[in-house]
Amino acid sequence: LPLWALCLCGSFVFGGTPRLAKVLPPGGQRGTTVEVDLTGRYLDDPKDVLFYEPGIAVEAIEVPTKAPNANGVVTTVDPGTRVRVKLRIAADCPLGPHGFRLRTATGVTEYVRFFVGPFPTVEEVEQVNKGPRNDKRETATAVPANTTVLGRLNEAADVDVYRVDVKRGDRVSAEVEAARLGVDRGIPDLFLTITDADGKKLAAADDSALFVQDPVLSVLADRDGAYFVEVRHSMYNGAGDVYRLHVGTFSRPTAVYPAGGPVGANLSVQVLGDPKGPW
Repeated sequence: LPLWALCLCGSFVFGGTPRLAKVLPPGGQRGTTVEVDLTGRYLDDPKDVLFYEPGIAVEAIEVPTKAPNANGVVTTVDPGTRVRVKLRIAADCPLGPHGFRLRTATGVTEYVRFFVGPFPTVEEVEQVNKGPRNDKRETATAVPANTTVLGRLNEAADVDVYRVDVKRGDRVSAEVEAARLGVDRGIPDLFLTITDADGKKLAAADDSALFVQDPVLSVLADRDGAYFVEVRHSMYNGAGDVYRLHVGTFSRPTAVYPAGGPVGANLSVQVLGDPKGPW
């Protein structure tokens, strides 16, 4: 056979290099088991998920034939585009990102990350042009303090508002994971706002020194009752972006000083960025 024919035959036999575009959900609570859908190309015949950090075990891998789309409608899955894995997150799993690759019969995907958090996860339930919209304080989604919300900005002008009830003197803290998650089209640039029950803006952030395009906020509650956390695009110029929003009364420092020291030495540092003051 001529060389071009051999190359053509090889393309049918081996396909292309496996690629990942989405990880959904992109994170979970430690001490739980989570089913995660990996979406991409050339994901035929998956063999293993290779983690770079300890704390997450792979319990099962399957290839689903049907799955819900972005609007919740169950459709047939195109071959080689989706893999479902069951991940067991250890109770002492380190918090934060855990890098991994999916290994198939023909190769390994690029490095992507799965985020482990301390809080239970609730999913935002909102569909475009269907059902209630949580886009203002009156229709805000109520969430318990110290919760992670798995949300989606369905359209460029979408605004998601969440209500959390706290006591006077408690922190009202919010942190977005979006740019850090990794996406298949651009990098999300989200905007975060905290308001009180009267609609007074207490704090707002587009970016943060800690996480660049992922904003972080923390204020002190001056009264008992409801506070509102709003998530939107910074310039209303994206759609379909998934985010994880941590909201509650937790401490969210943004820096330590000094930022380092010599190997083998005990180091006293100041923790900065907490609204209750440094410690």
